[in-house]
Amino acid sequence: MEFAGLGARVRAMLFQILLFIHVVAVIAWVGGAIMHLALMGLARRDDDPGQQVKLIQLDGRLAPVVYIPGSLTVLITGVAMILTSGISWGEPWISIGLVVWVAAFLLGILFYVPQGKKLEEALEAGNPGTPEVEQRIATLERVAWAEIPVFLFVIFAMTTKFAF
Repeated sequence: MEFAGLGARVRAMLFQILLFIHVVAVIAWVGGAIMHLALMGLARRDDDPGQQVKLIQLDGRLAPVVYIPGSLTVLITGVAMILTSGISWGEPWISIGLVVWVAAFLLGILFYVPQGKKLEEALEAGNPGTPEVEQRIATLERVAWAEIPVFLFVIFAMTTKFAF
Protein backbone atom coordinates (compact mmCIF):
# COMPACT_ATOMS: atom_id res chain seq x y z
CA MET A 1 0.00 0.00 0.00
CA GLU A 2 1.48 3.30 -1.06
CA PHE A 3 0.33 6.74 -0.07
CA ALA A 4 1.45 8.33 -3.35
CA GLY A 5 -2.11 9.35 -4.22
CA LEU A 6 -2.15 11.75 -1.29
CA GLY A 7 -0.88 15.27 -1.72
CA ALA A 8 2.60 16.08 -0.45
CA ARG A 9 1.24 18.24 2.38
CA VAL A 10 -1.17 15.54 3.57
CA ARG A 11 1.60 12.92 3.40
CA ALA A 12 3.90 15.18 5.43
CA MET A 13 1.19 15.75 8.05
CA LEU A 14 0.40 12.03 8.18
CA PHE A 15 4.11 11.27 8.59
CA GLN A 16 4.37 13.69 11.54
CA ILE A 17 1.34 12.12 13.24
CA LEU A 18 2.76 8.63 12.70
CA LEU A 19 6.14 9.75 14.01
CA PHE A 20 4.53 11.14 17.17
CA ILE A 21 2.64 7.87 17.78
CA HIS A 22 5.83 5.91 17.00
CA VAL A 23 7.87 7.87 19.57
CA VAL A 24 5.16 7.58 22.25
CA ALA A 25 5.03 3.81 21.66
CA VAL A 26 8.83 3.55 21.98
CA ILE A 27 8.65 5.51 25.23
CA ALA A 28 6.02 3.13 26.59
CA TRP A 29 7.81 -0.03 25.43
CA VAL A 30 11.44 0.78 26.20
CA GLY A 31 10.74 3.22 29.02
CA GLY A 32 8.55 0.61 30.69
CA ALA A 33 11.37 -1.92 30.52
CA ILE A 34 13.86 0.55 31.99
CA MET A 35 11.43 1.49 34.78
CA HIS A 36 10.87 -2.18 35.58
CA LEU A 37 14.61 -2.75 35.92
CA ALA A 38 14.98 0.32 38.12
CA LEU A 39 12.21 -0.92 40.43
CA MET A 40 13.77 -4.39 40.55
CA GLY A 41 17.07 -2.81 41.57
CA LEU A 42 15.34 -1.02 44.43
CA ALA A 43 13.60 -4.23 45.52
CA ARG A 44 16.92 -6.07 45.42
CA ARG A 45 18.54 -3.40 47.61
CA ASP A 46 15.74 -3.89 50.14
CA ASP A 47 16.58 -7.62 50.04
CA ASP A 48 12.89 -8.42 49.70
CA PRO A 49 12.35 -11.47 47.44
CA GLY A 50 8.59 -11.10 47.83
CA GLN A 51 8.72 -7.58 46.41
CA GLN A 52 10.86 -8.78 43.49
CA VAL A 53 8.38 -11.56 42.73
CA LYS A 54 5.48 -9.10 42.89
CA LEU A 55 7.26 -6.79 40.43
CA ILE A 56 7.87 -9.69 38.02
CA GLN A 57 4.21 -10.69 38.29
CA LEU A 58 3.06 -7.11 37.67
CA ASP A 59 5.44 -6.89 34.73
CA GLY A 60 3.80 -10.02 33.29
CA ARG A 61 0.43 -8.32 33.62
CA LEU A 62 1.80 -5.23 31.88
CA ALA A 63 2.98 -7.21 28.87
CA PRO A 64 -0.42 -7.46 27.16
CA VAL A 65 -1.40 -3.87 27.96
CA VAL A 66 1.90 -1.96 27.52
CA TYR A 67 4.79 -3.95 26.05
CA ILE A 68 3.00 -5.91 23.32
CA PRO A 69 0.76 -3.05 22.11
CA GLY A 70 3.73 -0.68 22.34
CA SER A 71 5.99 -2.90 20.26
CA LEU A 72 3.27 -3.59 17.69
CA THR A 73 2.52 0.13 17.44
CA VAL A 74 6.23 0.79 16.88
CA LEU A 75 6.25 -1.72 14.02
CA ILE A 76 3.00 -0.57 12.41
CA THR A 77 3.79 3.14 12.57
CA GLY A 78 7.34 2.52 11.39
CA VAL A 79 6.11 0.65 8.32
CA ALA A 80 3.46 3.29 7.68
CA MET A 81 6.09 6.05 7.88
CA ILE A 82 8.23 4.26 5.30
CA LEU A 83 5.25 3.91 2.98
CA THR A 84 4.16 7.52 3.56
CA SER A 85 7.54 9.11 3.01
CA GLY A 86 9.14 6.96 0.36
CA ILE A 87 12.09 6.16 2.63
CA SER A 88 13.99 3.20 1.24
CA TRP A 89 13.57 -0.17 2.95
CA GLY A 90 17.31 -0.60 2.33
CA GLU A 91 18.37 2.12 4.76
CA PRO A 92 20.65 0.58 7.41
CA TRP A 93 18.70 2.14 10.31
CA ILE A 94 15.46 0.62 8.94
CA SER A 95 17.07 -2.82 8.73
CA ILE A 96 18.47 -2.50 12.25
CA GLY A 97 15.06 -1.53 13.61
CA LEU A 98 13.28 -4.40 11.89
CA VAL A 99 15.85 -7.01 12.90
CA VAL A 100 15.80 -5.91 16.54
CA TRP A 101 12.00 -5.78 16.56
CA VAL A 102 11.81 -9.37 15.29
CA ALA A 103 14.47 -10.47 17.79
CA ALA A 104 12.60 -8.80 20.67
CA PHE A 105 9.33 -10.38 19.55
CA LEU A 106 10.90 -13.84 19.40
CA LEU A 107 12.65 -13.31 22.73
CA GLY A 108 9.30 -12.48 24.28
CA ILE A 109 7.62 -15.59 22.92
CA LEU A 110 10.52 -18.03 23.21
CA PHE A 111 12.13 -16.83 26.45
CA TYR A 112 10.03 -14.52 28.61
CA VAL A 113 6.76 -16.43 28.36
CA PRO A 114 8.25 -19.87 29.18
CA GLN A 115 10.51 -18.43 31.89
CA GLY A 116 7.56 -16.63 33.44
CA LYS A 117 5.62 -19.88 33.56
CA LYS A 118 8.59 -21.69 35.14
CA LEU A 119 8.86 -18.93 37.72
CA GLU A 120 5.17 -19.30 38.57
CA GLU A 121 5.65 -23.07 38.95
CA ALA A 122 8.65 -22.53 41.22
CA LEU A 123 6.60 -20.10 43.32
CA GLU A 124 3.80 -22.61 43.68
CA ALA A 125 6.33 -25.16 44.94
CA GLY A 126 7.97 -22.83 47.49
CA ASN A 127 8.29 -19.31 48.82
CA PRO A 128 9.81 -16.26 47.08
CA GLY A 129 13.16 -16.70 48.82
CA THR A 130 14.00 -20.16 47.46
CA PRO A 131 17.20 -20.48 45.43
CA GLU A 132 15.26 -21.63 42.34
CA VAL A 133 12.97 -18.59 42.42
CA GLU A 134 15.88 -16.23 42.99
CA GLN A 135 17.83 -17.84 40.13
CA ARG A 136 14.86 -17.53 37.75
CA ILE A 137 14.37 -13.88 38.65
CA ALA A 138 18.09 -13.21 38.17
CA THR A 139 18.00 -14.87 34.73
CA LEU A 140 14.99 -12.80 33.65
CA GLU A 141 16.67 -9.63 34.83
CA ARG A 142 20.02 -10.40 33.15
CA VAL A 143 18.30 -10.87 29.80
CA ALA A 144 16.22 -7.72 30.28
CA TRP A 145 19.38 -5.73 31.10
CA ALA A 146 21.05 -7.12 27.97
CA GLU A 147 18.17 -5.84 25.84
CA ILE A 148 18.41 -2.24 27.01
CA PRO A 149 21.68 -1.30 25.24
CA VAL A 150 20.35 -2.91 22.06
CA PHE A 151 17.14 -0.88 22.28
CA LEU A 152 19.15 2.28 22.94
CA PHE A 153 21.34 1.55 19.92
CA VAL A 154 18.21 1.22 17.76
CA ILE A 155 16.88 4.51 19.12
CA PHE A 156 20.25 6.08 18.33
CA ALA A 157 20.19 4.62 14.81
CA MET A 158 16.63 5.81 14.22
CA THR A 159 17.18 9.33 15.52
CA THR A 160 20.54 9.98 13.86
CA LYS A 161 20.11 7.81 10.76
CA PHE A 162 23.91 7.63 11.00
CA ALA A 163 24.05 11.06 9.35
CA PHE A 164 26.92 12.62 11.23
